[in-house]
Amino acid sequence: MRRAPALAVSALLLVAAPARAGDLTIRQRTTTSAAGRSDTREEMQYAHGNVLAIDAVDTRTIVDVAARTMTVADKAKKTYFVMSFDDLRKQGDAVRRRVAKMPPDVRKMLEEMLGSGGAVTLRPTGKHETIAGFPASEQELSGGPFRGSIWTTDAIELPEGVRRWRELAAEATAEGGPARPLAEALARVSGLPLRSTMTATVGPASFTTTIDVLEASTKTPPSDKLALPPGFTRVDAPLDGL
Repeated sequence: MRRAPALAVSALLLVAAPARAGDLTIRQRTTTSAAGRSDTREEMQYAHGNVLAIDAVDTRTIVDVAARTMTVADKAKKTYFVMSFDDLRKQGDAVRRRVAKMPPDVRKMLEEMLGSGGAVTLRPTGKHETIAGFPASEQELSGGPFRGSIWTTDAIELPEGVRRWRELAAEATAEGGPARPLAEALARVSGLPLRSTMTATVGPASFTTTIDVLEASTKTPPSDKLALPPGFTRVDAPLDGL
């Protein structure tokens, strides 16, 4: 099942909160649902210094905050590509330019469907739970095509080098698009997200992503998980629209 791009980005954004401490290791389950179909996968997430890695059975994504790059490895094909945050922003801007060239009636319909420019707000609900062994509180998220909730804890501090990850991700999101207000809202979330549910509705279609942290600790990640697997070949990045 193909995932909604905005929700895929959101899943990454939820990882990194304002950071102060050393290392972080997380095991989490992500469930994506759309059109009556559902896909569930487990991933390991590691943070150390300026590097964040998301390791799944079929892929490994490595974010280097200092270099402002994202490296995505395909384990089945043994290939990888590298994209800069500038590449991501240019890709989104190219899509916005194509929309701007459409006939006014078509452009208006698309913008209404996508909720372009709509503010995304966060509101504490006052609810509290224990998730993965940590005290957590809930915030409700809404705006544009997005609806959902985020449960966070302040019991774990994150690596200093990851502090700017969400800010960079927000800057890399195309201005005027529906994902930009979402990215900016997520950049304001404090604490470590332990559970999140996000639904995006675009016209008659909706996509829901639920992320549950199953384990979290501040132990040092294995060094081999923060780098590309050996023997992989670099390929061109899929810069559609550029």
